[in-house]
Amino acid sequence: MHASPIAAVPKSTPGKYRLINDQSSGPHALNSTIAKSQVKVKLDNIHDLGTSLLAVRKKHPERKLCLFKSDVKSAYRLLPVDPLWQIKQVVTIDGQRHVDRCNTFGNRGGGWNWDSFVSLVNWIGREKKKIPLLGYVDDNFGWEFEGKKKYYKPYKKHFPARQARLLELWDELGIPHDEDKQLFGPSLPILGYEVNANAMTVKVPDEKKARVIQSIRDYAHDGKSYTLNELQSVAGSTSAALSLYPHLRPRLQVLFDKMAGKEGPSTKLTITKPVARSLSKLADYLERAPPVPIREKK
Repeated sequence: MHASPIAAVPKSTPGKYRLINDQSSGPHALNSTIAKSQVKVKLDNIHDLGTSLLAVRKKHPERKLCLFKSDVKSAYRLLPVDPLWQIKQVVTIDGQRHVDRCNTFGNRGGGWNWDSFVSLVNWIGREKKKIPLLGYVDDNFGWEFEGKKKYYKPYKKHFPARQARLLELWDELGIPHDEDKQLFGPSLPILGYEVNANAMTVKVPDEKKARVIQSIRDYAHDGKSYTLNELQSVAGSTSAALSLYPHLRPRLQVLFDKMAGKEGPSTKLTITKPVARSLSKLADYLERAPPVPIREKK
């Protein structure tokens, strides 16, 4: 019997973990039976939110706005999978075999399964409950006019009216959620960015930006050697932060060029003077980079 490896990976919230089923491991990996082309999904992004905010700003330029973000609890694992697939999802814990009956993190089609379900939920929200919504995996977000509130009885507090109606829809459908994951305000962290609905700006959150800048400077040392894995890590986190500042990407490209064609996570690479200089300037530019205004594309 083949059993997929499992692991508990820390979440961003201290003390909380996500169960990962590694269904790509081994000669009988379940993911090898699922074609990538069959499970592609298109998720809403920060640009879609910007388009939505621009549209309401055009109609109501003087009105203050409030953003909201609601999170589904245990998203992927809310869905059972077909019984014929369940029997393939055997895991071993303390020498005992168990059948995992739920949609899993680590399954190639897991995201497609969840997105298919939550897209229907969001369609009900938009078309039947008149709640303009955007969604990214288990995060659902949107805007409401400032001051337009609705009392949500289970949490004994007022929420933006659209957010309260979304929570009521989830209750009606039996979708669980926790109070501390239902956020709202004029400025809110959404998809890793800090969005300000009234200033109409987007920025990398200050704490995240400071970590990225420090990470860049830690590796900007001429003549020092680092593993390929270390350099890939700093390049990845920096690249994500630069999505708002594409004009700075050439400064990072020298590091990608340095890693090009190299293999093995423990392979050592030495930072040259041009790479160190480029990374140092990138950190300086990023430190001074202002929030990005939300504007219509020309």
